[in-house]
Amino acid sequence: MSEPASAASPRSVRIRYGVAALIGFVASAGLFVWVAHVHNFDGLYGQDPYAYYDFGGQLNRLFTTGHGLGYFFWPLGYPTLIGLSFLVTGVGTVGAQAISIGSGALVCALTGLLTLEIGRTLGLRERAAIGAAVIAWAMLTVCGQLMQSSIVIMSDAPALMWAVLSAWALTIYARTRYTPWIALTAFALGGAAMTRWQYAALAVPWALCCLTIWGRAPQWRVALLGVGVGVITLAPQIAYSAHNPDPVLHHMYLEGWSPANAFARDFVTAEGTFHYDQVIAAYYLLPITSPYYLNLLFLPLIGIGFLRLFTPPRSVPAIVLLIGWMAVEYGFLAGIPYQNIRFALSFLPPLIVLAAIGAVVLCEKLVALQFGYTSPPVSLSVLTAGGSRTGMRASPSRAAIGWRVLITATLAIICAYGLIESGKTANGLIDGFVANKDRDLAAVRWAESLIPDANATVYNLDLVLTMGHYSTLKPVQIYYETTDSLAARLPNERPAYALFNVWTTEHQWVGKTPWLIYHWLLDHPGLTPIGSYSIYTLYRVEEPHVPTPSP
Repeated sequence: MSEPASAASPRSVRIRYGVAALIGFVASAGLFVWVAHVHNFDGLYGQDPYAYYDFGGQLNRLFTTGHGLGYFFWPLGYPTLIGLSFLVTGVGTVGAQAISIGSGALVCALTGLLTLEIGRTLGLRERAAIGAAVIAWAMLTVCGQLMQSSIVIMSDAPALMWAVLSAWALTIYARTRYTPWIALTAFALGGAAMTRWQYAALAVPWALCCLTIWGRAPQWRVALLGVGVGVITLAPQIAYSAHNPDPVLHHMYLEGWSPANAFARDFVTAEGTFHYDQVIAAYYLLPITSPYYLNLLFLPLIGIGFLRLFTPPRSVPAIVLLIGWMAVEYGFLAGIPYQNIRFALSFLPPLIVLAAIGAVVLCEKLVALQFGYTSPPVSLSVLTAGGSRTGMRASPSRAAIGWRVLITATLAIICAYGLIESGKTANGLIDGFVANKDRDLAAVRWAESLIPDANATVYNLDLVLTMGHYSTLKPVQIYYETTDSLAARLPNERPAYALFNVWTTEHQWVGKTPWLIYHWLLDHPGLTPIGSYSIYTLYRVEEPHVPTPSP
């Protein structure tokens, strides 16, 4: 049985835990802010963050002026937060990046609270549950992939924050049966789905978890409350999607999902041709195979935590929640025809919970071993007075105390070493990631320096948004062009240039629009190389040939 949390009132205990969670949040956020500052990184890179940032600006104008929205392919959750942040900070990367940093820090703090709740349901002593919560917080704070996702203007950290909040609220409902927690569970789950579609799959294990809580007496009113709150939360997205030309389910990952993809490594998709080193099912084991997620030293702890789930005293709701969470998120990713290191972040928290619980369970099992004696010592005064051993709490021997201190200190040192190594790995990941952003920005600056006309048109694929935000050039996204549309606009867009990553054009995009555009420009008006920088080549687009009419 669990020992009482404290002799203090429940309210004072909740306040102490709330303050501790706030301290954890501030510490994690401070680390992420420091990482972004040291790397001089503003949160924008590649293409997707610019799209979120720009649409957040549109939502900000909607909030302030009532100006209508354009079309957006992804869900509204994250850009809505960006638009709201602009009301406080003004339009700029600071507000947008702050949303990601705050979300990542909340993931760390909330996972600690989730671990505390799960530990309690498994019958851990209160101190052990608190220790597990601290370990879970620390593991996530130094996790390289979460750290990266927390400093970029992307939806990964905010979506995960909503998912963890929903899971935490559900575990509290399982303990208290207090109905408002179901409302928070549904609201947060709706927020997660409206930030990244894949989290809608969590509705399945969440519903099963509720059924295990209710047993043979389903609480239909509570269920209707949850469904109602979820629908209301998603109402803005439903209304927007109803008038959006891109159907909600029209996504290449969903349309291309297949169980057969799990064992394949070669794909042709709308984003080109890909030949991966690993099959999809093996790749998305990243949280347990990549040090960017979890130091390999902690892997045995996950196994110990998993076994503890099924050791009495068990908690069926906890088993369904954690195992179901991992199953639906991994199952979805294993069937998509694409590999991306950040996608596996979606099922990292339940693994962290298991690892943290495994750490304290291992410690408790080891310190429970007796060293140098076979029975608990009983004081001489008790024996001579004819007292009974029954109900007496034995005092451990000095050897046993030393044994416990040694084991605890050893495990603490091992955990500290693993956390330090995770931090070093995270730093390396961030260094390489920011270097790629700096390379792309330098390529834009380089191209701008070689193009004499500051407002020249530049046809390209990879650097359109970077060029649009950091230069005066006029980039044109060739992905949405055809050879006919390009032929029509070329005479009116002079001077014109093209910037290509020739290797990916010739390998990833064979037969696709970028490849067709590149070869059409080579063969018709002609491309004259100006120079190369890193992986990019800059061309001048020649004047289109106009046939001379015959006399």
